[in-house]
Amino acid sequence: MVPGISKYKLNSNAGIMALALTSILMAWMAARYEYSLVPLIVAGTAAVAFTVLATLKNPFQGLLINLAICFFIFIPQRVLGLPYSIAVIWELHLVICSFAAMLSAKGTKQQAANIGFFRNPVTIMMLVYFLYILLQYFNPNVPNSQGWLYFMRRAISFVFIFFSAYYILNDLYKIRRFLQLMVALIFLATVYAYWQQMVGLPPWDVNYINQSSLIYNLHVQWGLFRKFSFLDVVTFPMISNVAALILVIFALFEKRSTRLWLYLIAALIMLVGATFSGTRSASYIFPAGLLLYTVVNISKPKTIMIYAGVIAAIFLVINLPIHRFNTLNRFRSSFTSDDASLEVRNINRARIQPYIYEHPMGGGLMSTGAGGEKYYPSHPLAKFPPDSGLLASALEKGWIGLAIDLLFYLLIMIEGTRGYFHTRNETYKKYYLALTCGIFSLVLAEYAQVVIPQIPVCTFFMSTAAIIVRLRQLDKEPETLLIKSK
Repeated sequence: MVPGISKYKLNSNAGIMALALTSILMAWMAARYEYSLVPLIVAGTAAVAFTVLATLKNPFQGLLINLAICFFIFIPQRVLGLPYSIAVIWELHLVICSFAAMLSAKGTKQQAANIGFFRNPVTIMMLVYFLYILLQYFNPNVPNSQGWLYFMRRAISFVFIFFSAYYILNDLYKIRRFLQLMVALIFLATVYAYWQQMVGLPPWDVNYINQSSLIYNLHVQWGLFRKFSFLDVVTFPMISNVAALILVIFALFEKRSTRLWLYLIAALIMLVGATFSGTRSASYIFPAGLLLYTVVNISKPKTIMIYAGVIAAIFLVINLPIHRFNTLNRFRSSFTSDDASLEVRNINRARIQPYIYEHPMGGGLMSTGAGGEKYYPSHPLAKFPPDSGLLASALEKGWIGLAIDLLFYLLIMIEGTRGYFHTRNETYKKYYLALTCGIFSLVLAEYAQVVIPQIPVCTFFMSTAAIIVRLRQLDKEPETLLIKSK
């Protein structure tokens, strides 16, 4: 809890500063947009002030609010037709969360426990990654730092997510509540996708698709409108599949039949909803994560039967003699070998490999695809579509940067797997395995799409990594389980 705010409310230095910043923000938005939006601006400003004060008073509550913000961050832009994203609000609130978390831990037993955090291999690799991004400022292959500045914002967000999640989620109760909210938000996104599929796209979503021919062509394929909920056509199916994977693994640990069936039904709803997006690479998320679960539990006959059942179900769906549903046809095409778009991607990857070998530090951040066309239109990579997070990393950050990324991912999975085998606590085992399988599936998805840097996937990925590190610390110091949220 931050001194001043809780005791003196707004009659404090922190309160006065919050009111001043709120007034400035309100005046700027009223001058920038139409006066008809002033009531919304007033309501939004009040919400911002309340959020800041709530975060400073209770960092855990603030972290939950930040999680909700990153899921709904695209709605105001689409509904109000704003020309720019308001992701900066989420980023600023993330900074406030981190600031409140550090203040709340100061002078407590948790401050001593957090010292070991900086000795963890995952944390060390996270800092190495951040230092390498700083070093990219001097990359000679880009003429200016515009792309670097944009990318740096997101890199800083990664660090703040990681640190704030570790500092705030300091007991099992908070970890459980945080994951429950995350799964609930993903389920809500799935419900909205069902509404888009059955009722149709609302006017604001139609206007968003019709913004440009590029966005339209991305969302209209195979004679259908790809559904994206209140996220986008890539992040929505990816994170829905990951949530379904986590729920299925939770169900395999669950002994209460009511909760077991609740997990399985919710997982099935999310898996079906994810197919409405038409993102074929998302189809591999669930079976890939379940494959890691099977490998880890290979000695259990029940595990082999479960995975065999999942593969049989996928095989049955692929070979169903039903061809009048475009959603089913597109899902079925994910598992065929004659995909023309996949062949084009393979050709592009082979063609660009010499550039990777010749540039160990890469061509510069934001130098490929749409980012390259915006910031460095004359760059040789400006019009190259990476279509893969790993390929984009290799091109922009070089093979050195790609190695750092992969090592960071590997250390997270090693930490989670090691924790699973070392702990005797069944609850810890469940969290270790479910979260590690989720991270593994997202890393594989990076081969086909740029997934992990996107909102809200980045929040899931970095907070999950922090939870795994925190669980390792809690497992070594059981007495910290007695710490409860205030």
